[in-house]
Parts: sequence; C-alpha cells; structure tokens
Amino acid sequence: MRREQLEHVLRAASQISGDPEGWRDRLVRVETSSTAPGRGYLLDPHDCVVSKLVAGREKDYAFADALIDHRLIDPAVLAERAETVEVSEALRQRLRNWISSRRRS
Repeated sequence: MRREQLEHVLRAASQISGDPEGWRDRLVRVETSSTAPGRGYLLDPHDCVVSKLVAGREKDYAFADALIDHRLIDPAVLAERAETVEVSEALRQRLRNWISSRRRS
C-alpha cells in the first residue's frame, strides 16, 4: 500500500464512529527488515477490540475473549476506552455490560 492510500484509509477510519478517542496517538509503529524500506502502523490492541465490540459480531467477541484470556489486553483499559466512543447510550451500556462480565478478579 502506498503512503497516499494509507493516509486515505486513516482519514476514513477517523470518521467512523466506534473508534476510541485518541486512537491515532496510540498507533503502534512496526518497522522491521520485512517492512523495509517502509513501516507499518497498527491499532493499539485495546482500541482494536473496542472497535470490534462496537461492531458486535460473534467473531469479534471471541477475538476479544481470547485476548483477555491470554492477558494481552486489560478489561479495565477496555472500559476506559469504551467511554470515549461516539455510540448510542444503549450500545455504550452493552459495551459496559460485556466488559464488566470479563473483568479479572
């Protein structure tokens, strides 16, 4: 993907509700010999999962469960990020309920 295409995708993604506020500041830069001479940018795992939970597909819940089970994401951080998305109150409550049911003791 060329830089112009990537910038277009990022601009388009920033217009989609369901993305946690500040996600651009948390992009994870990937730069290895495999990406040379370029680099890649990935969503922070918590931002990715919140966006997936907003989508609400069964496969997204399974993905989020697996990341929580393997301690790759923290439900407390998910809860914070879920409060920053522009969604209906009903959807926000669904996010809160799902995340609180996955909190570790």
